Amino acid sequence: MDDAGVLPPDDLVTVARVIRSHGLRGEVRVRAISGFEVRFAGFREVYAEQDDGGAIRLEVTAAKGCGDTVFMKFKGIDDRNAADALRGSTLAVRIGDLPELSPGCYYRSKLVGMEAVDSTGGRVGTVVRVDAYPANDVFVIETAEDELWVPAVRDFISAIDSGARLLTVLRIDELPRYPKQSG
Repeated sequence: MDDAGVLPPDDLVTVARVIRSHGLRGEVRVRAISGFEVRFAGFREVYAEQDDGGAIRLEVTAAKGCGDTVFMKFKGIDDRNAADALRGSTLAVRIGDLPELSPGCYYRSKLVGMEAVDSTGGRVGTVVRVDAYPANDVFVIETAEDELWVPAVRDFISAIDSGARLLTVLRIDELPRYPKQSG
């Protein structure tokens, strides 16, 4: 890892977490987030996100998946001790390195920051996060007063315009509201 570059996190999207080392030759066991396990073969580099907000570049030399687990090998990580040092790290890729998704599918990170509007075009708030639940994702929209939790289903979302960065929400009066989370 000595020659690894450091990149600010603004250009990165988290795709996995290092669970533990695997074997004696520096492989790590990684738990993929949101189905990325099928796409790891295409990544030539990942970034281990650091506590200080930066990220260290790791060159991927091998990646093979099994379910939501991926076994990865990085250049310069050649023994179990070096692999153990990555335990608990989140792994990210550059936004531009993400594969294209099918129409109607979106990366959560690209939805955060979108403006939410109602069916008349009136401003509702801003998408501050997208939470994953077993049944469906939930858009958390910060309004002037509180947080609005919107299930990511057609009954409540009529349109997502990624170019205009607009999310159109339906049936707002039926949605749960919660106090804003501080910090």
